[in-house]
Amino acid sequence: MYELLDHTADVIVRAYGKTWNEVFSNLGKALFAAMLDISKVEPRECREIEVESETLEDLVIDFLNGLLVFKDAENLAFSEFDVKVEEKDGRWIIKGKACGERIDPRKHQPEGEVKAVSYHLLEVGETERGRYAQVTLDL
Repeated sequence: MYELLDHTADVIVRAYGKTWNEVFSNLGKALFAAMLDISKVEPRECREIEVESETLEDLVIDFLNGLLVFKDAENLAFSEFDVKVEEKDGRWIIKGKACGERIDPRKHQPEGEVKAVSYHLLEVGETERGRYAQVTLDL
């Protein structure tokens, strides 16, 4: 589950899950949902994902900015994620894959473009209902 919250010229994304794996999968979906109709993105092509960061907050930013590289370099949008997040030797690592297809304006109806992911209002945490991450997307 994820929410897209309006914030001036940006969008704040808050993703939830029982595990960090679910949170990061939902962050990926929310990133692309902020730009286009991901319900129409079919999992035709997959890309391997592997990111390592010093903190969980950095992993959020690095993961999402890495996904933007695929969008910008290969014109790909992703709608399905199979990722594993773990802490190892004091570092955070995410590995897995993202699946989607090339962006077709007629099919996916893009409404905007995320230029970058910002540390502004970044939060990660846990509640009695599970884990969450919040991040600001610069449009």
